[in-house]
Amino acid sequence: MEILKLLYENMPDFNEHKFTPRKILITGGKILLYGAPNSGKSMIAKAFLSSLDKNSFLYINLSDIRINSQICAELPKFLAQNKQISSLVIDGICADTPNLAEIYVLNLENIILITQDSEFLASNFERIHVLPLDFEDDGSFSVKGQNYRGGVYFNDFKGTLNLINYIDEEKYLYGVVGNEIGKSVPIEAQKAQAIACRSYARVKRGTHENYGFDICSTPHCQYYKGKDSEVSAVRRAVDDTFGKTVKYDGKTVAAFYSKNSGGYTSASEDIWNERLGYLRAKQDIYSPDFTWKKSISKREIETKLINAGKSIGDLQAMRIEERSDAGAVKRLAFIGNTGTVIIEKDKIRTTLGASDIKSLMFTFGGDFRNIKENKQYVEESNVASKNKNMTVIGKNMQTIVDITENVACIASDGTVNLVQNVRLANLKGIARSGLFTVPDLKNEGSKATENTATAGSLSDRIGGGDYIKVDDTVLFTGLGYGHGVGMSQDGAIEMAKRGFTYDEILNYYYKDISIE
Repeated sequence: MEILKLLYENMPDFNEHKFTPRKILITGGKILLYGAPNSGKSMIAKAFLSSLDKNSFLYINLSDIRINSQICAELPKFLAQNKQISSLVIDGICADTPNLAEIYVLNLENIILITQDSEFLASNFERIHVLPLDFEDDGSFSVKGQNYRGGVYFNDFKGTLNLINYIDEEKYLYGVVGNEIGKSVPIEAQKAQAIACRSYARVKRGTHENYGFDICSTPHCQYYKGKDSEVSAVRRAVDDTFGKTVKYDGKTVAAFYSKNSGGYTSASEDIWNERLGYLRAKQDIYSPDFTWKKSISKREIETKLINAGKSIGDLQAMRIEERSDAGAVKRLAFIGNTGTVIIEKDKIRTTLGASDIKSLMFTFGGDFRNIKENKQYVEESNVASKNKNMTVIGKNMQTIVDITENVACIASDGTVNLVQNVRLANLKGIARSGLFTVPDLKNEGSKATENTATAGSLSDRIGGGDYIKVDDTVLFTGLGYGHGVGMSQDGAIEMAKRGFTYDEILNYYYKDISIE
């Protein structure tokens, strides 16, 4: 009781402090202020108290070495003896602060609790998260020689110390845009990137909230490198597009982008699972060629499959089961001596390694020309209506075969072409993908024309065939870089070079959007 009397009668004069104007102001009630050390929680409370009559409040800081563990238990009695006190602030609360239950039910006009513990609970109290940035928008700090804007907060997540940068959205973009698309590309491409990044960040905010922050600084979210990575051109692009986002049906959407589309952007459902109306497949005439090749050993593929929980024993063959209309691989089969597994869509790249398999627009062996010449894509239409349907007829229905007898390929115009010594994948699998199979070559009524199709005409339609036996290594040959959904950054740069504005670029890559 004596220490409470001492604190009440010798309260510091809060008016002596020059409080920095804050975004957060409190006007009373039952409030819990929580946040990182030095984020300004106490200053907010003291600023509120400074507006009250000095005799009407009691401020207690539990970190004061004079205060013992019984002080909270003595508070109700002390307040009953000093009925003029209508406001109470308790600072420095931690998880094991005792006897707070009695304080929660106190009949006071204002009770403000202050803690660093983000998990601290107080029933019927308004929770306000105080961020370092809240009072220092133009502040900066340095970590390991790198400079960052805004405020800093450290948290301990499962034994790992995380440095968290609290920063304004626009200033965050200063340190992102140039790292995503390049710092010396045309300004209109940077503006398009700024809007795409702003849209993505706004929608994906909270992605990592279980770790105590919103967005990570790696390419998993967006590549953020702080103040040292800023350049004036990027700041201009961000400033000139202030607050603008990509909107679809009136709502800001995640404006996905990748480095290079490979000539055809992909629909969202062909890479992930969700169909999004603004992320449709289309031919991309502006994205320049980006070609890649990668050889991966048989053992390495087996190890990658095991790491993904997909054991097939000894890898014997691989087969592309399905492609999207844009040409991206949707289903990839791995055939081993103990079983077959099929991996779909973007999990193909994450399983085999996105740094190795740079896009899903790939084939086995072959060359780049075949991939380009044999794309199946037709925008917003049925592919079959623009391409000849083909029926494969053969006798052998084994899982994997080298067909040595003739195979007839019947086109939709009735022409029958005989193909010799063609290596084909599982005919049943072909049937599942839309090609019809029958067990016998006999077709008495057809007009066969020998040698009008070469041995490679069927397999080469996707650039070397959908099937490969695996002996030692697999050569992947591909076009594009990234998932291929949404804006192609290389295409945006090319469009900007040709005089297109940022809004024209965005409307080219995203369907039925507004920019506002």
